[in-house]
Amino acid sequence: MRTMKMALVGLSSAALLVTGGTMASGAPQSVDAKAAWSCTKGAVCFYKGTNGTGTRYQRFVNTNNNYYSINSIRNNGDTSERLDHVKFKWNYTGQSTSHWSCLKPGKRTSGTPSITIDAVRWVASC
Repeated sequence: MRTMKMALVGLSSAALLVTGGTMASGAPQSVDAKAAWSCTKGAVCFYKGTNGTGTRYQRFVNTNNNYYSINSIRNNGDTSERLDHVKFKWNYTGQSTSHWSCLKPGKRTSGTPSITIDAVRWVASC
């Protein structure tokens, strides 16, 4: 399933390049209080606010993008896929010491101070 997602993302990207379009999937989405912890099935979501609120970033595949001032995380990984746990490399915002953490599907975390996410890896277990 993840291979199929990657192929579709690749095809979509190629089609957009040919037609001159843009992809907005990496853009942050605002989340109101009623939609706290909102996260598409199969994604890991990073939120700028605590308790799954504020600007949301969703990731379905491995990435080395940086996400700054993150205060809560939800793994809504699809348990029907083998790689449903998410490892993420992080540091306290403004510091250089990196750490790796892992969340099982359905788990979430929230707190302060805010962190910067440096990398995301989908894995089979923590």
